[in-house]
Amino acid sequence: LDAALLGGGPGGELDEAHALADKASALVSQLNSSATSALSSINKLDGDKFKEAAAEKAWRYVRPILIQIAISLLQLLLLFLLKKLIPPFLARMLNAVIGRIESRIKEPPNKAVMQLNKELVKPTVDVVRGKADATFSKMQALLEALIKVVSLPGLPL
Repeated sequence: LDAALLGGGPGGELDEAHALADKASALVSQLNSSATSALSSINKLDGDKFKEAAAEKAWRYVRPILIQIAISLLQLLLLFLLKKLIPPFLARMLNAVIGRIESRIKEPPNKAVMQLNKELVKPTVDVVRGKADATFSKMQALLEALIKVVSLPGLPL
């Protein structure tokens, strides 16, 4: 996307960028509003500790996503401003620096998402895997018993 934007010609690109940035900003606002209302409605229910813990974990999951969206929007706006003000070779160099900074900024939220995945998804997958292993071992024993019955001499098959 960055290379395509740097190589584009003049015209309505800046207007398109502003429209895109406005749409993305509205989306971030809606997402933030939805997350906040969901968390407040969860907190209103019975005040149960489990629900509060779930709301906290949900917010820990949503917050890094919102941060990454905001960073991407800022990078996009900076790119369009620099495209109009700086020669192309300097813009490419600056874009590389922005990419490095972006990867450093995204590292903590990505680690947080991986940690939440490990805490929330892995135990569930392990339970399902254990039940599937138990079921398939029973099915295998049943199939082996059927094969023995079918292979008995004197059965008309």
